[in-house]
Amino acid sequence: MTVGGSCDELQTYERGFERTCAELEPSSVLFVDGFECLEPLWAWFRWHLLPSLPTSVQVVVASRKPLPARWRADPAWQRTAIELTLAPFSQAEALELSLDLGVPAANAELLARASGGHPLLLCILCLVGRSGPLDECLARGGVDAIVDVLVDRIGDATLVSALYVAALARTVDETMLARVLGLGLTPAPAVFARDELVSLVKRALRDYHAADRLEKNALIHSALVRRHGVEATDEVSVREQARSTA
Repeated sequence: MTVGGSCDELQTYERGFERTCAELEPSSVLFVDGFECLEPLWAWFRWHLLPSLPTSVQVVVASRKPLPARWRADPAWQRTAIELTLAPFSQAEALELSLDLGVPAANAELLARASGGHPLLLCILCLVGRSGPLDECLARGGVDAIVDVLVDRIGDATLVSALYVAALARTVDETMLARVLGLGLTPAPAVFARDELVSLVKRALRDYHAADRLEKNALIHSALVRRHGVEATDEVSVREQARSTA
């Protein structure tokens, strides 16, 4: 999910950051994941938000895209920032995490090897190993097949639909989900943001091209992008434009 460039959307995210930072304790750590999706906010984050924080607050930013070279060349930035490049887990690290996540020792080495050191895939595989038969998932092979197995295990059609919508929409709340899923005034299931299985599947759908999956469900895709005008990710918007001009 990538932040768009509209003023209203940017201000919404800025206010959200400011509210969060206003509640920080002096010794807090602010962790920002998926920083590459917030690129339109990078300048604001660098020149406004960071200087406004107490010096005792530590900020950890995780990004798949390198930060601007001009930041790294700034002497002030060099004095206050430490950049670390994270490689995939080693076999030993993946094995240790598998055991920490409650995978039986008999399966932990197999899962660590199958994950290729990818943290999200390893967490998904470990969850599969705890929540059901492992052979079925590994036999089907590939991340997409593993995600399919997990989606099947959720067992709630409305919840699965909510996950697909959440994987595409820029911003998601229960009111929007209720509207898109045709639930009327009934709130959409809030559990989709809290349950471990559902949370991992939602993240996996976002990371592994959920747009392709959602296009196979014409009802949800139409409700999300056409009928309700919910602002979707750039990838889906481009496809919609191409289809309308074809």
